[in-house]
Amino acid sequence: GVFHAFGCHGSGVVMMRWLGCRTAQIASRQLNEKSSFSQRSLPPFPFYRGTSWFLPVVEMWYRFADWIDRKRD
Repeated sequence: GVFHAFGCHGSGVVMMRWLGCRTAQIASRQLNEKSSFSQRSLPPFPFYRGTSWFLPVVEMWYRFADWIDRKRD
């Protein structure tokens, strides 16, 4: 069981305290009621099957963008 508390969307100071407390209660089985997130799972990323095949493509793009920037200077 891995637990995550995320998704504050700009309200991190207030929300992370609440989400962290709620996650700790769920992890320690001290919560007397079901959380609205208890039965939800995160959808998988499209086209991702456990290998990072796309990272060399991303690296090539950023190398190209850096090359363009150097040529402009």
